[in-house]
Formats: sequence, C-alpha cells, structure tokens
Amino acid sequence: MTAITGSLFQDPEQQFLSTTVEDELRTALEWRGYSEDKIRSRLGPIIARLGLEHKLESSLFTLSEGEKQKVSLAAVLALNPRILMLDEPTANLDTHSTQELLTLLTELKHDGITIVIFDHRLYWLESLVDRVYLMDGGRIAEQCSFNDLETLRQRFGLRSSRKSKPTVPLLDQNRPEQMDGIFFKGINFAYKDEYPLFSSFSGGLPRGRVIALCGANGEVKQPWRAWQWGWKNCTPDKSTLTGGP
Repeated sequence: MTAITGSLFQDPEQQFLSTTVEDELRTALEWRGYSEDKIRSRLGPIIARLGLEHKLESSLFTLSEGEKQKVSLAAVLALNPRILMLDEPTANLDTHSTQELLTLLTELKHDGITIVIFDHRLYWLESLVDRVYLMDGGRIAEQCSFNDLETLRQRFGLRSSRKSKPTVPLLDQNRPEQMDGIFFKGINFAYKDEYPLFSSFSGGLPRGRVIALCGANGEVKQPWRAWQWGWKNCTPDKSTLTGGP
C-alpha cells in the first residue's frame, strides 16, 4: 500500500525531513534514486500548481500553516500516489486557505486520485465527497451521503455540516475610550538578514478593546507575537503600561 498511498498529516511539520522548501520537495525523490532530470520534470508542474515558485529557498519554519501544508502536499504528490489520505487537513487553515485546498482536491479528484479525508469539520466537504463513513467505538457504524449528515448529528455528536456565522451581541461603539492599557511608540522588527516588516510603528492596546491584526498567511502575525514574547530583535523606542491588572 505504501507504494500507491500518500499521507498528509494534520501538522505538516511532523513529516518534514529537511529545513528548506526545495530540499523537502526533493528528498523522497532522491532517496528513490531518481535522476536530476526526472526530479526536475516531476517537481516543476507540482511547484507551479501549488504556487511555490517563490518559496523554494525559504526555511520551512518561517512559513505559515497554509504554506507548510502546501509544501507537504507537494512532496507527497511528487511520488504520484493513487490514493491520498488527509488527516484533518483544514484544522490550521483560514477560510481562504481552506478554499484553496478544496479547489486543489477537486482537481486531483478529477485527475483520478482516490482521496480519503479524516475530519471533524464537515461543511467544506459538501461539494467534494461522494460517500461518508461514520465511526463509533472504533468501527464504521454508518454509511451515508453528505446530505444525510444533518439528520445524524445528534446520534454521532457531529459538528454541523452547514457553515454558519457566529453571532454576538453588539457592543456600544460610542462608549468613551479607555485611557489605560499598553501603548508603544517606534516599534521596529525584522527577521535576521531580511528587510524590516515594520519600522517606527506607534499605537496602543486600550483596555477593554478588541484589536484585529489581518493579512495574508505568513504576513503580519509572527512579528507581533515576537514583540509580545519580548524577542530582542523586535524593540520599541518606548512602551508604557498603565492602569491596574
């Protein structure tokens, strides 16, 4: 089965064998003794298909979760599996990356690859799956179509198979601004030997407010976490903490 089956783990890092994107994509093919020409011809279309052309020299550990998954999936597809098995593939993905994965899996399905998905999140599978097997106590307890899942939710403790938006009570947007919180001036951040991601940025985190940091995968979130954790290469010119705990 291993000769015809490829697996994608829920956490792509658990199956990495190298440190850079290109090395990771080449590793299994080199182990199988493929010539350089065959490696290039095998990887070229897959790299283009998954949009990894500009990531080949990147460290695997600087990638977003969606990018890591693309690299792992590309490495698996390079071995031409007839059966592709995925363990909760959307667990760490945002909505956009989930849609990208769905599009790719739909294309692979049309290419004739058999796809087996193990998942708790159901809504994104509606247009993809042909058959659903429900597990209970370590055995297959039910077979059904996707459209039958809602009627079986309570019996098997399933999540909803329909996507819904969370609703919360609206807050008073006109309430006065809190004067205490965390405030900073002149934050600078750059990864080693790379261009600054931001410089001389000033702002604040007032108490009782929700701040959204938005951007494409791998863009804005890591440097802010770095500043939060106190990394020495992410330094403010001035920061203040006001108010009580």
